Amino acid sequence: KLMGEAFHEVCAMAPLQFARLRPSGFRQAFTSAGRRRSAYWLSSLWLLAAFFACLWWDVLTFASSSSATGRSSRSLLQAQQKEWSGAGLQLGVARVGQVLANFAPQVSSIVVTSMVLLGVMGAAGSNDGTAGGPDWNTNVQVSVSKQQGTSDDGTAWTRITTTSMRETRVGAPMKELSKLVGSLRTTLDQAEASERLLDELASADSSRAWHLERLLWQTWYFHENPVAMTLLSEGSNLMDEGDLELAKQCFLHAATLEPSWAEAWNRLATVDYLLGNYNYSLKEIDKTLELQPRHFGALSGKGLVYLKLERFQNAIEAFQDAQEVVPTSESLKHNIEYTEALQKEAAMMMHF
Repeated sequence: KLMGEAFHEVCAMAPLQFARLRPSGFRQAFTSAGRRRSAYWLSSLWLLAAFFACLWWDVLTFASSSSATGRSSRSLLQAQQKEWSGAGLQLGVARVGQVLANFAPQVSSIVVTSMVLLGVMGAAGSNDGTAGGPDWNTNVQVSVSKQQGTSDDGTAWTRITTTSMRETRVGAPMKELSKLVGSLRTTLDQAEASERLLDELASADSSRAWHLERLLWQTWYFHENPVAMTLLSEGSNLMDEGDLELAKQCFLHAATLEPSWAEAWNRLATVDYLLGNYNYSLKEIDKTLELQPRHFGALSGKGLVYLKLERFQNAIEAFQDAQEVVPTSESLKHNIEYTEALQKEAAMMMHF
């Protein structure tokens, strides 16, 4: 404050005097200001007290506002966490391989075990009013290995292999399973629901198996792309009406549009079987099983194609593979017995 008063006195001088100012002039200004220092001391204390009072008031106001904002933010965050808790678990299993592969060292293996509550798909489990949520869970063990090397021509290569083992608790009410299928929204939902229903089917009795098969066909028929679903629906109607060629074009278009959709390839294999294109049908069945290894329709269809080609042993093996997925199927049991009889008859004919 003393330096400020001195500077004020210097600046108040005439411009010409300010231009000719010597160091002694500065000393005179500081001395003059020093004489009045005691006069301003009490005023300075009052100003300082007023400044700290205003500062304290601002601190209290900001703290109160921050507290209210914090409570509001915490409430909003809790609401968002509750809203997202169901949908967030859907992505874990599907993406774990991709995430782990980035951390896998060269020629190594990472194993992760997680409990995944698949019943929360579409937030159905968290919004149905039940306190305990879904009454089933799936234990998924994923193993990811990453290998890197260099080929003979000097090109670097990377190979990532992902394997998984699933263990599901079954026995969920049919009402819950029907609600699950009815809430499908994405292809990820479809894949998870399909695996769950297939696990249920493997341990179901005959009466329950019939309902599970119906739900599985409904699940496999679903796709998040409405154009592809329309093509599959139109093709199915045309196939029922006997217009096989046009139905094939619809299925082929759907498979081209969504090449990772197993059911599009399965329908294409079915229509080629009906057209007598057995070799094409086998290739399309193999594509279906590559995408969904437990597709009992494709496995059974593979047996029928081999039966037409009189490759009886291959047909029996295909029917047996389908029977492992649907143990209670009477039609598969009949197909196996019928094919075995044909095989014996063909063997006897060869002896003659």
